[in-house]
Amino acid sequence: MGSGALTARWQRIAAALALWLTFASLAAEGAGQSEDSERLQYNGEVFARGFVLTRDLPAAGSANGAGGLRAPQSYAEYIRCNISPELCKQSPQRESQDYYGMRLRLDASFRASDYVDALFGIEVGEFVFGREQSRSGPGSGGRGEGASNLETRRLLLRAHDRENLRVLDIGVFSFSTPGGLVLARSGAGARFYLDPDLADLSLDTVYFRAVDSSQIDGDSNGFSDRNFADIDIAAFRLRYSGLRWIRPELYAVYRNDGDLSREDPLQTDAERSRVYWAGLYAQFQRDWFEATLHGVGNWGRFERPLSENPRLIRIAVDRSDPLSAPLASALQAPIQKQYRINAGAWQIEIAARIFDQLRLALVSTGASGRPEGDQEPDGSSPAYRADQFRTAGSSYQFSEIAIDDSGGYSLFVSGRLTGVAAEGIRIRYRPLEQLEIKLAYYRLRSIHPITLRYNSNYNFLQLRSPSSFLGEESNLRLQYDIFRDLKLFASFAWFNAAAGYKSLADARYGDYLAEAQFGVTQEF
Repeated sequence: MGSGALTARWQRIAAALALWLTFASLAAEGAGQSEDSERLQYNGEVFARGFVLTRDLPAAGSANGAGGLRAPQSYAEYIRCNISPELCKQSPQRESQDYYGMRLRLDASFRASDYVDALFGIEVGEFVFGREQSRSGPGSGGRGEGASNLETRRLLLRAHDRENLRVLDIGVFSFSTPGGLVLARSGAGARFYLDPDLADLSLDTVYFRAVDSSQIDGDSNGFSDRNFADIDIAAFRLRYSGLRWIRPELYAVYRNDGDLSREDPLQTDAERSRVYWAGLYAQFQRDWFEATLHGVGNWGRFERPLSENPRLIRIAVDRSDPLSAPLASALQAPIQKQYRINAGAWQIEIAARIFDQLRLALVSTGASGRPEGDQEPDGSSPAYRADQFRTAGSSYQFSEIAIDDSGGYSLFVSGRLTGVAAEGIRIRYRPLEQLEIKLAYYRLRSIHPITLRYNSNYNFLQLRSPSSFLGEESNLRLQYDIFRDLKLFASFAWFNAAAGYKSLADARYGDYLAEAQFGVTQEF
């Protein structure tokens, strides 16, 4: 064999070897990419929506609290406003506004080993367009002016077994009781989860630190009045899945606000509390019949400065007696008095499925106590009532407007229904596989007769009597699934106020608030 043929043969062998090495390297790179894709996973959504709002009533969170109506400046003007209400209208349209918002949520997880994961979740926004003041708070990543529009929603170090049946999380996470009726918030702490594959039971226990930024009685929640006061929250949820027709759940929440800002507890004007909740939540489903039963008990105690309770001072001090002046001065000192809590809340839904496309449900929900803005028969605040239901940081959404926290109008902060009962009917109809229609009608009432006898507008000089009937609400929501992960929605809602709400809100004029919301959600 000549040297030329030998050289050509070695050239072919070298080319084949180079081609094999190329394929081998590409295969190894592809295997590495596959391994990396299994180690790193992400998901999230982009959510954009718009609001169109109109009202002539005060609503929770409104800037001027006057429902678009100018408050009288003098007694003579008040009389004129009663005779001719149009004199006090700000404009024929009262209030009408629209604005738009957008946010992005991203959750990512990185599997460091078979037993340890790192999880991270952020939210960009919510950006709000069309309003002079930008939104602040948890949705924008801050607590005041100059807050950034980036929030860390989740940051976890997760330890687990190979099958992910036992999971321990340490870091920042969110936790919710059923429906968010008692608790729905984020915090930094630890969480242990036991999968239901073990004996048909799942156990979820959490402990985290929280921050309450409220002022004393500023939101009538009965809790801390100090900014950045550390609060301990512990909770557990125990669920049983051994039966097909019922899914029961037992949960409990403990919230301790010790307020250790001063060494001497008798010299602090802050509130301290230690409160407990226990709830039983059960869902039944048998053929065409469905039911949800949810009951919550609320117990514990809270301590507030004695001087904050005008009823006690009025009883203890005879202002006509000059010798009682020293006692009156002593009562103004921040001496704490303890109050007990024995309250409750409920949620009931009974539904029937008519065909696969139609569902009818009767619903009732509420909580004990007196609604915010009411007063005791003797004129004192209801905040000291034993049956005044409290929450550990709820975010309860019952409807599309009024008693929810959807971002538009709200009659009750965070959907908290203390002293309020709501009953109604819901209809869900799916004429097409991609289209869902929801209709709802609710009636709202005060559990106890409203005893508010005087305010500056509605029942001035007791010219009007308050009523337990707060009003009625109608909802319509449409959702169309363009693709499996792309959804369009539109909702419309109307609240018609009755004498009870007008008395609580001190609304001399006005009858309604209305809201339309439309948006799109893209998941990835």
